[in-house]
Amino acid sequence: MKHFAGIGFKSSDHALCAAFIAGSAIYAAVHVFLMISKMSFGAALVDPESLSDFFVFHSAARFVGEGGAATALYDLAAFKRFQISLGAATGGLHPFNYPPSYIFAILPFGLLPYTPALLTWLAATLLLFVLAARCAGLRAAETIAVIVAPAAMVNISAGQNGFLTSALLVAGLFLLERRPLAAGTLFGLLTFKPHLGLLIPVALLARRQWRAIFAAALSAGLLLGASLVVFGRPSGSWPNGTQKSYRSGPRTAAGTPP
Repeated sequence: MKHFAGIGFKSSDHALCAAFIAGSAIYAAVHVFLMISKMSFGAALVDPESLSDFFVFHSAARFVGEGGAATALYDLAAFKRFQISLGAATGGLHPFNYPPSYIFAILPFGLLPYTPALLTWLAATLLLFVLAARCAGLRAAETIAVIVAPAAMVNISAGQNGFLTSALLVAGLFLLERRPLAAGTLFGLLTFKPHLGLLIPVALLARRQWRAIFAAALSAGLLLGASLVVFGRPSGSWPNGTQKSYRSGPRTAAGTPP
């Protein structure tokens, strides 16, 4: 019997892990193939029938980068009109369900056409995750196993921010004992997707990590303050601005959002 992290593993466990990695690798290869097969490396790629989550990020970045008021991102009707001008279908909802602070992360990607922006986004966030995982002690094979896991492939195919949020969380947990101020700063940056860190304050309080709590509150407050200064306050308040836009946005003949 072999041991890892104090847990004993039988040979059959290693065979099961190898089978999981092999299956995940096949799943990953299929996902990558399908994703590349849909890509056009021209000026832009927008498939109205299969818009990825990254389309929301990219269209929001372009909207702000081209002079649109960031507060208007929470006006569903106005934002939808802009997305349609980029090639999105007239039906369906693709709202920006993030706080204004997230615009800092996505704004540079609006300078690129859709496909190069998507590839750059995935490469940059994946690199951050790999660096965080390796620094936290994951070996190369273990890191690869995580990257080819089905959940990671879903993140890639959707162009989501899972690699970014995972990098912040993994790095923060790794640094917590030795560099609590740095760890807290990373936890504060994670507030652009707050539901992923609901238990972090509980864990920090339980461990009496006062410096990390201070750093998290400070970085979150500074990030929020900077976003309000640069982008303004959303109409209503986030996320109420987006929720309000659902009620006032485009309607079908039945009176419901498309």
